Amino acid sequence: MSSEVIIYETLMDRLRDFGDAEVAWPAVNYVPKSGQHYLRPTVLWGTSNIPKVGAADSEFYSGILQIDVFWPENQGLTLPTTKAKEIIEFFPKGLDLSAGQLKLKIQNKPYVSPALQEPGWIQVPVSIPWRAFAS
Repeated sequence: MSSEVIIYETLMDRLRDFGDAEVAWPAVNYVPKSGQHYLRPTVLWGTSNIPKVGAADSEFYSGILQIDVFWPENQGLTLPTTKAKEIIEFFPKGLDLSAGQLKLKIQNKPYVSPALQEPGWIQVPVSIPWRAFAS
């Protein structure tokens, strides 16, 4: 299995453990339920290279796991922002998600971006920076 697939699966597995929210998984048909909030994860790939460290080669990957919190409109920002903060607490800076030969960590503190208005929904993006090394 490629490092990219392992990284993706490791991040999605962590989100599966999050709890009570419906999730619109990537590449899977999802129809939001009226009046119910849901999450939409996206892995945003960053740099990938092979740095030379001593005599050993190590693949390096970085990126952001973005989890968009979708909340029904006309309910204000308190509830979706609270859910976004719960996600940040679930993916804290320094969290080790290593799997086998892959060392995957939440690199920096996750953060919430400004809310966006969509037809029928408020979208609150949560960005979770990660870094991975595979040898």
